[in-house]
Parts: sequence; structure tokens; C-alpha cells
Amino acid sequence: MISSVIDEQQTDDGCSVKNAMTVTADAVDPVSSVGGQRWDDAVSRFVGCTPFHSSAWARVLASTYGHVPRYSLLRMGGEVAACIPVMEVSSNWTGRRGVSLPFSDLCGPLVKAFGVSKGGDLREAVTQRFVDLSAYHRWKYCEIRGGDIAMEGKVSASPSEGSTFVGHVLTLDEPYEATESHFSGAARRGVRKAAAAGLRVSISSDSSSSPGPYIRRSHSAAVEAYYYLHQRTRRRHGLPPQSLTFFRRVIAEMTSKESGFVMLAETPSGDPVAGAVFFEFRGSAVFKFGASLSDSWGGRPNNLVMAEAIRFLTERGVRTLHFGRTELANQGLRRFKLGWGAKEIPLPYFRVHPSSKSPSSPIATDESVGVSSRSATHLRSQHSLQRWEITAVREAGVSSDFGLTLRRLCKSCLQRFPLFAHRIAGRFMYPHLD
Repeated sequence: MISSVIDEQQTDDGCSVKNAMTVTADAVDPVSSVGGQRWDDAVSRFVGCTPFHSSAWARVLASTYGHVPRYSLLRMGGEVAACIPVMEVSSNWTGRRGVSLPFSDLCGPLVKAFGVSKGGDLREAVTQRFVDLSAYHRWKYCEIRGGDIAMEGKVSASPSEGSTFVGHVLTLDEPYEATESHFSGAARRGVRKAAAAGLRVSISSDSSSSPGPYIRRSHSAAVEAYYYLHQRTRRRHGLPPQSLTFFRRVIAEMTSKESGFVMLAETPSGDPVAGAVFFEFRGSAVFKFGASLSDSWGGRPNNLVMAEAIRFLTERGVRTLHFGRTELANQGLRRFKLGWGAKEIPLPYFRVHPSSKSPSSPIATDESVGVSSRSATHLRSQHSLQRWEITAVREAGVSSDFGLTLRRLCKSCLQRFPLFAHRIAGRFMYPHLD
């Protein structure tokens, strides 16, 4: 329970945040030009920020799926001490919930490091913010993907006990040749095999400057070529594909603004056989999407794409490359990512939801949310942390038993769909998922 000396202030969106050392909360709209710049300037000061924390990614999610941003900045002593990105996902099928963030491998709160006492107050305020947002907007839960610093000591199951995911991070603080020396023997052999097969690499770029040793494709042409591979890969795995509209918005918001790129492995005749989409933001990169044709695997095109992407990112001065989320049970994918010298780290997901032990779920009332953050009045929060639970997540992207059952039933069907039906299924399903 929070100490009685912690006050509460109301924010512009009607939610409260309790504070000691005067922690205040500001709602931010990352989709607007002014709010987006303000948000990007704030998150870029945190070492742990990723491309998923950027305003560009928020605009992709909002414009493609209609998700509503509920972003917050917490201030302590007048300085930004925490950044909390949350999107509201609302569906008649899967319910209304908060997610930090949808379709993002890791995008938890960014929290400034303080000493034990002051840091504890801040972590308490971050947790309280998730609780207040969930109560005020009547979400059935809020899912936090990463950012376990804010959940320390409060989750009912440990990350290792509840998480079924890991991440892989490669530090790019050495010249490429030094990084390459840490590649596994299998990774290096794969690259050599791809070169022997005559495969070549192209990269998306609308710049007039030379993209180095790579063949240049326009962003739109590269995404079209990648989508051809993406849809076939998703069908092979029994998963719905994101729409082409989604990828075109990625072009508009990220790749065309030098916040990402598409890299393709092509045959000597120019046919793409493997590709990957990378996002960049303030010195951090994420391997977001990868796809390939199964009949090309003998030539190891995926190895060529990854090795050249690491080289390209290193030469651009990117400091870290995150390989995205991997399920613990997927041993093959884990070996592939570890083969590039990446470090495997736990990737805990959490959910904040009303306590099953509470006699009734806390719902915000007019009395608790009716005061603006600019008012001098301070209210006591009705959203006690004792009435909420924080639990570790075992199935990400599934918001209900219905969603889990739907995922399992649809997998075998999607593998058999013709491509046009597969695209329609993805267009219908994704607005209801996260």
C-alpha cells in the first residue's frame, strides 16, 4: 500500500496518480505532431527506449487499427522520471483492454533509476498509473510487455515462472569484423553458402545517396516484395498476415523517415527469396519481421540477410539490435538468434487486473476523476492497489479464453486457405487482436 504522504493529482484524461516527492502525470497524445515530438524527446533520454516506444509506431497502430493512445509522462522534481506507453484496444469480440503496446515485442514503461527510497516511490507511482488507467477506462486488464522494474515485488508470479518468452540483444559497439568473429560456425557457414549460391542483397532507400554495396529498391517496391514473402510465411505457420495497408503505413511513418528499412536476399535474376523488416529509433534497432520461401532454405538466404543487416546497422552507428520475442519452446529460432552473438534475456509480460479476492471491482466515479491536473485540489484515489493484482502472462496477444480457442482452431484452417482468403482473414482478425 502506498504511504499516506503520497498525494494524488488528476490528469487531463481524468486519471489520477499518487505521488511522493511530488510525482505528477501528464497525458500525451503521441499521434499529434506536437505531442509526438514531446513524447520522442522524452523517451530518447532513456537507455532502454526502443523503436516501439516511438511516436511513429504509435501512429502506425492508431491509423491502421484505430487503437486509442493513452500515453503518460510521470514527472518527479519537474523532470521526466517515467514514460508509460499504453494503447486502448476495443473489440466487441475480445473486449476492451489496455496494452503496452499492441503488436510490440517489448514496450513496457521506461523508468528512471533512483535510490531505494526515491526509486520505490516512482515504481509505486508507475504501478498506480496502470491501475488508475485500467479503472477509469474500465479495461478488463492492462498488459505490460517488458518493463519489470516497475512491477518489482508486486507480481504474484515471478517472471521466470510465468513468462514463456525470451529476447535476444546484440550490442554493436565494435567494428563489424569484431562482431562477426562472435558469430557461430553455423551462421558463418550459412553466409558463405548464400554467397556461393549467387544470392545478393537489396535494401530499401528513397535517398539519392548510394546504399553502399547493396542494390537499392524504393521503399514501396521493397515492401511489396517483402509482403509476397510475408504472406506465404504466415500461411506456412498458420498465422494471419498483417494487411498490405499496415506495411504501407509502416513505410509512411517509419522506413521513409529513416526509422527503419527492408532488406532482401535475391537470386541473380532479382527474385526475392528472403527478407526482413528492421525498425530504428535513437540508436536502437529491432528485427521486427522476417520471411522467406521454404524452397530457398538450402541456400541460407536468411543468414545472408541477417549478417548484412548487422553490418549495415553497425556502419550506421546503431548501438543495439534486439531480435524480438521468441517463445521458449522454439528451440530452432532461439539457436538462430543466439548464433549471431546475441545475449538471451528474459522477456516478462504482466497484466494488471481487478483482484479476484476483492468483493467488487473498483470503478472510477465522478468524484474521483472530475478534477483537472491543473486544479490545486488533491483527492484520495479510490483505486487501491490492494484491490488489483499483477500477474505474469503466459499467452501474449490473447485477451480471453475465446481468443485462445480461436487462435488454436484457426491455425490449421489458415494453413489451408488460398492466399486471397488468407489476406481477408488477416484483415478481419487483426483489429480484434493485440
